Amino acid sequence: MALMRFVDAHTHRLHPPNTNAVSIQNVIVGKMGSPVSELSYCSIGIHPWYIDAVDEQMALLGQWAALPNVRAIGECGLDRLRGASLPKQQTVFERQIALSETIKKPVIIHCVRAFAEVLATRKRLKTTQSWVLHGINNRLSVVKPLLNVGLYASFGAALLRPNSPARTILQATPPDRILLETDDADVSIELIYEAAAECLSWSMERLTEQVWGNAQRVFGL
Repeated sequence: MALMRFVDAHTHRLHPPNTNAVSIQNVIVGKMGSPVSELSYCSIGIHPWYIDAVDEQMALLGQWAALPNVRAIGECGLDRLRGASLPKQQTVFERQIALSETIKKPVIIHCVRAFAEVLATRKRLKTTQSWVLHGINNRLSVVKPLLNVGLYASFGAALLRPNSPARTILQATPPDRILLETDDADVSIELIYEAAAECLSWSMERLTEQVWGNAQRVFGL
């Protein structure tokens, strides 16, 4: 049997060296861990919870985002429950979208109770780069409009719960826009894949091939 290639599209944890996964390590401007240049693949962005000195943060983001190992901008986005005021979040979100369009790298989106605003932003700015809505676990009626305008959907540990909304949304997501992630959960990406395969009634071989192809298109792996 061929070696299955797993992709963790969004993680806050460094994986052990022997893991059979390609991971996009999340880096938050203002909460740096390892230097960006020392990571394999990563994304970098100004998270709505940690908006501070925006001009300085954007300058750092612009500098780091140009590195070849940085494969996406984010996570960034809108959160009604935490962080700066929504208008300020919107401004910072749009500045990161503009950077994404300039350097032609995708955006990983954090969205909490602001799906209509994200949708309106996508339509108004007429963006060309891929957007990935991460941590999906909402009602299908809320997420479906974003799927309808071409967003990718990244699913994580919520798939491990039998009655989670994430499972319903996964089944409704076009196969060519499915991604999988661990985010900050203390689980392996392989376990997420197993749950997704069971939910879709797919073989692991089919799932890994599909997600690998999707990740290649989004992140250029």
